[in-house]
Amino acid sequence: MIPGRTRATVPASPFLAAFALALTLALLCAPALPAQEAGAAAETPDAAEETLPEDIRTASFYELSVWLDRLDLSTRGARRDLEQRLFEHYGLEYTEPEPGAGGREIVIESALESSYFELTEIEQRYVRLRGGVVLRMEDREEGVIHTIAAEELVFNRETEAITARGDIEYVIDRGTSSERFTGEQLTIYLDDWEGVFLEGTSRRDREIRGRDLEFRYSGAYITRSPDDIVTLEGGDITSSQGEPPYYRIRARKIWVLGPGEWGLQGASLYVGRVPLL
Repeated sequence: MIPGRTRATVPASPFLAAFALALTLALLCAPALPAQEAGAAAETPDAAEETLPEDIRTASFYELSVWLDRLDLSTRGARRDLEQRLFEHYGLEYTEPEPGAGGREIVIESALESSYFELTEIEQRYVRLRGGVVLRMEDREEGVIHTIAAEELVFNRETEAITARGDIEYVIDRGTSSERFTGEQLTIYLDDWEGVFLEGTSRRDREIRGRDLEFRYSGAYITRSPDDIVTLEGGDITSSQGEPPYYRIRARKIWVLGPGEWGLQGASLYVGRVPLL
């Protein structure tokens, strides 16, 4: 208090009290916000629901498995099974992908066990499948189906390379024709379908003078280029159905360029075990 002055207490005005009460009631009874403003908060869940199916569709098999594992859901089955499980968990309607749509689809038809590991030194992640593995890959743009059956398969996510081992059968189905490889080890690059076989055999159906014949190509080292050219190191060619074949051509190097087009280096014609030419 300043000396020489007095402090007076002013009673609250009844008018001010009534105004405060009226203002409070006005705020409580205010009309709802316009639909555009009120719905702003509700748009977030709707947007998430719209993008969630695409997130599931575009996720890799490894990412789907990790996703399900975090939700404490089963990770068994093919890719389609994993997708359906996530759709059901989030209450979304699952629809089959349209046939002939662009892109590539990879489905694990069967495998006894699967595991995931990462090599941090080179920053690469892998998926390993073991035991009666059957992998089906569909190239929708080309209309070609690739199927690999093996005892073990490893997929490198960074390089998109598949390496299969043990009693391998690799089938390329083009609808009108098919090609089959067998061997002990195979590596395929999914970006262009280039492949490398060790101790492998390839089978192709060919029509020669009105007759349907199956040609067998075998070699210690076989490569298949993106242009569908097969190269064999130390290879044999035969259309004989006998085992061992009744006749064959053996060469240091063989190029299978197309229907009826071969390139041979250092070749010999054998009838049975006898070289004739």
